[in-house]
Amino acid sequence: MKQLDMLAELPEKMWYVPCMNKQKFNSSILDNCNASSRLCFLFEFLPFVIYHRLVVACINNMGMKPWKSTGSRCIFHTVTILTYKDNTHRVLVAICDNKERTHRDFPYSLEIQINVTKPREIDTRTTSKIQELICQNITALTQGFFSCKRHSHVGYRCTLEPFGRNLESHIIKEEEMTEPEYECSKCSQVHIVNVDSIRRFWKGKTDPMDTKFEKEDKENNPEPNTSNAKIGPYTSSKDKLSQMLFQEMFQEDENIRLLTLMSSPVLQKSITVKGVYRCNEIAVVTSEMVWVSNDRGMMNFDDWTPVKLILSDTEGNTLAQITHPRCYLMGFHTMSKNRDLIYIADNKNIIKLSNDMKTKTTVVTKTDWMPCSVFCSKSSGDVLVGMFDNVPGQNYTCDGLSGSIKGKITRYDQFGLHIQTVEYDHAGQRLFVCPHFITENINGDVIVSERCRLVVTDQAGKYRFSYRGPPLGSILLPLGICTDALSNILVCDGRTNTVQMIDKDGKFLSFLLTEKTPGITCPGCLSYDVNTNFLWVGARDRNTVSVHKYISDQRNMNDGAETDSESVSSAKFDNILVKKL
Repeated sequence: MKQLDMLAELPEKMWYVPCMNKQKFNSSILDNCNASSRLCFLFEFLPFVIYHRLVVACINNMGMKPWKSTGSRCIFHTVTILTYKDNTHRVLVAICDNKERTHRDFPYSLEIQINVTKPREIDTRTTSKIQELICQNITALTQGFFSCKRHSHVGYRCTLEPFGRNLESHIIKEEEMTEPEYECSKCSQVHIVNVDSIRRFWKGKTDPMDTKFEKEDKENNPEPNTSNAKIGPYTSSKDKLSQMLFQEMFQEDENIRLLTLMSSPVLQKSITVKGVYRCNEIAVVTSEMVWVSNDRGMMNFDDWTPVKLILSDTEGNTLAQITHPRCYLMGFHTMSKNRDLIYIADNKNIIKLSNDMKTKTTVVTKTDWMPCSVFCSKSSGDVLVGMFDNVPGQNYTCDGLSGSIKGKITRYDQFGLHIQTVEYDHAGQRLFVCPHFITENINGDVIVSERCRLVVTDQAGKYRFSYRGPPLGSILLPLGICTDALSNILVCDGRTNTVQMIDKDGKFLSFLLTEKTPGITCPGCLSYDVNTNFLWVGARDRNTVSVHKYISDQRNMNDGAETDSESVSSAKFDNILVKKL
């Protein structure tokens, strides 16, 4: 847990577990302190666990320790004050909710403020070093969260006061501070902000007119050669912190540009899965193995076959099976980025089965709501659970229809800590009745298949759009869904027996697969293999899985051959025996 920055070891043989801390911060402990401006990292989406892990990382990795004031450690629920290694400067780390303030597009912030005991003065060479270390840790901690990594900005509070003194202080983003003076009209009383007095604490100079330290910094840290650097969408920002937070996206964009849609899909293989009646959901493990859930055969209530999950190779042979999952003709199992199987068990717990088939872990324990679908984010490792609740006598309205059932999407981190619940749109209207399938797009959007539409929200849970079918087409009956490397959204339509493709903003692109496509009958579930860019399709009327290629990868010299990038990863599965789990 210490290595994962989930807890910190303190002196006197004590451990700090941040998620258990509920103490409230009292700003009076800073009465005898000189404080810097507040450096703010703005986020559209910020799980509370990021703040916890940042505090722990400061203790474990940066040599800081909790500051003691009047004999008590200054560790609070949303604020922590740590002593820097010089034992003079102290670092205040806070998480703030700005949803009711001016920057509603970035409603959350991690804020840093340096303070020293009076009459000492703050050495901005030290604050610059602390800034660099904090930025590196924030970048590392938010890599798994798309909205954290791609949508963060850097700014400063408009007043020079110790944390907690002025509740009205507002954030000025770095790109807004283009002149020596900034007129802040966000506060109730308009006031002028001296920009350099705010920035100077984080620029390595003890005085705005002092160039000595700037010269020393350039001599010790020469500017990198940027003659061959690629220009990205954020290079206009003068603040290098923003550039550090966004630099990883450019390589990903370069890879995406090398992928193109083919004129028509090509069938790669068709698999008849033994021991399966019909395919309810599929999850690709490697290019040679897939988890398939068995449909009970609901057309004959007297002849249900036991629900089970089967690990099948591409010859249809059973490598492993689980006989107690829960099935509602929905997406009740998924794969983690480490190829662990995550599924809904018959006791309503969310279970993780390790990729070596040896360890089972309860990720999420059952709640009063019924879990009906599950998805594991490949970027963050978060587990998203679709749930519904049937309350007889109650009347809930969703999408213009009323009934006794209500739904929601609940997000947990990989350790089972609740992060987020998405249930309503910005107008307070219900988004879901019963989420059947869940997936995630490259841009962080969450796509939910339910009833007669797809519902798309961003990672912060804000409603973006709904997709109800192609223009002039029939009403959608959405089943299995997935996204591809081009950010396209793919959905099985139970009315037309097609796989439809829309772009990330909901625009209809094509009927990618139809009943005329080789290997396709009644597509019901999908799984996209990110290593080969192949689409796996499970049939809802029989026990077949077909594999199709529809994206051309220009990085491969021999574009017609299957990628063998998983040979090492697949090796661990070679000796799996048929087993009942």
